[in-house]
Amino acid sequence: MGYKGILDDVRKAVALKIPERVPVFAMSEEFDVRWYGKYTYEETCHPGDIKKP
Repeated sequence: MGYKGILDDVRKAVALKIPERVPVFAMSEEFDVRWYGKYTYEETCHPGDIKKP
């Protein structure tokens, strides 16, 4: 989880001000799916109850 004050730092960064600490968000879902290479991104995003051919 984030540190105390993260929401204030995000708000400051969005407002182009200087935060106390730089908040970092790891958003690698597309990369992870492509790197794995077994399924396409679209196949991975389907609900689990859909049968694949």
